[in-house]
Amino acid sequence: MNASFDTTSSTPCGRFRAGTLGAFLESGKSGWPSGYEARLDGAVISIASSALCFECQKCSCRIAGAQKDVNKIRIIIDLKVERDGEEHILHVEELFPAHIMEVLEMTMDEDAPARVRRTIVDTLLKLHADLPIDNLLANCIAPMRLYEPLLNALLSPPTHDSMAQWLGQELPTLLFGDDFAVEIGAHRVRLLGHKVALKEGFRERGEVKLTAEVAVECQDTEGMSGQWKSRATLFKPTTTLDELPAPDASSQERIHKMARRWREHLTANITRRIQEGRIPIMLSDVAPELPLLSEISETGPHAA
Repeated sequence: MNASFDTTSSTPCGRFRAGTLGAFLESGKSGWPSGYEARLDGAVISIASSALCFECQKCSCRIAGAQKDVNKIRIIIDLKVERDGEEHILHVEELFPAHIMEVLEMTMDEDAPARVRRTIVDTLLKLHADLPIDNLLANCIAPMRLYEPLLNALLSPPTHDSMAQWLGQELPTLLFGDDFAVEIGAHRVRLLGHKVALKEGFRERGEVKLTAEVAVECQDTEGMSGQWKSRATLFKPTTTLDELPAPDASSQERIHKMARRWREHLTANITRRIQEGRIPIMLSDVAPELPLLSEISETGPHAA
């Protein structure tokens, strides 16, 4: 396959509303305000600059017979470390998929500076408890380890009256309760230690992840046929859940019915895999996506 690549980039001015995360990062060319500075082990750690770069990669493939545009957003951060009269600049950047635009359009809250200061200190101490600053300066991986926690800290957690906050609390028991097992002939499939999480970070805001140990047991011998860790994405990243209100009592009942239908589909998919002899079973292959937005649109205050 032959392909040609044409990559262009630009940072449009005024793309984001004032007070949003995107506007904050774009306006950070001269550094973030002093309230975001952290002090640790005799050093001052701050952000010397931040920038956004919007990139479009065009790939023309003869086999495909068409041109495809892949849009990415590059987020650039320069960390500054001042210690003993010396200044060090640590450059970090990474490409994110286009859906990150939703996150960049979120409004920042007044607690962001405190979260950033706390995150800088906690992350550096976690990386090296004894010499956190020396490790940051000498370990080329350390700045990247701090990069994404910094972005996460800029985001406010879901508000107490939002759909995101309600689902974050209710989803684990809503989908499974205490246990989940499927019996098919001589086999029993169980999901052990299952965890359902609504992600709140920058990269996966609003994503619902399922992780569990999938155990296949033989009911005749009561022996273990196999056990492995697996994970699946049940709902793709979106900030919509942050914008919607928490459901009322009648809406919650509809969401509970949706959860029961989801378990039925999961059971049917696992059953089919066992009957076809397709072991091991990966959750990404059998766990259906959650139709949260379609259900919520019917349960919201403007639903018919």
